[in-house]
Amino acid sequence: MDDCIPRDAVLQKMWNALYALEDQQEAASGLDILRRADVQAGFEAGQQVVAEFPAADVRPVVHGYWWTYPDEDTDCNGNLLVWCSECDAEDHHVPGKKVPFCWHCGAEMSDEVKRLWEQPNCGADMREENHDNQR
Repeated sequence: MDDCIPRDAVLQKMWNALYALEDQQEAASGLDILRRADVQAGFEAGQQVVAEFPAADVRPVVHGYWWTYPDEDTDCNGNLLVWCSECDAEDHHVPGKKVPFCWHCGAEMSDEVKRLWEQPNCGADMREENHDNQR
């Protein structure tokens, strides 16, 4: 997999390296005009390469988990009713089957299904709100 890095951070790191190099050389023996121009030209060429390099087609990974009520509600087929911690989308899971992604928001889910009392900021009416949002 390719590494994805912010372009601005690379350019800032290049500037920092240039300043550090100039400081080292000036402190040691002085940087003559010709050498300073060569360093600056090399830096500008590198900066142009970074600026023109095509951006990768990426998106941030959102991590979440499935949560359910303490009584482990099931539907008429015996599937466990769960909700996504990131978007509150309802899903029905076959018992014992792992579902690694939320069908609604794409969040990457942990293997563990958490019970309601483990879920922070859950009110008693959360279930009704989830059902209303899905209609």
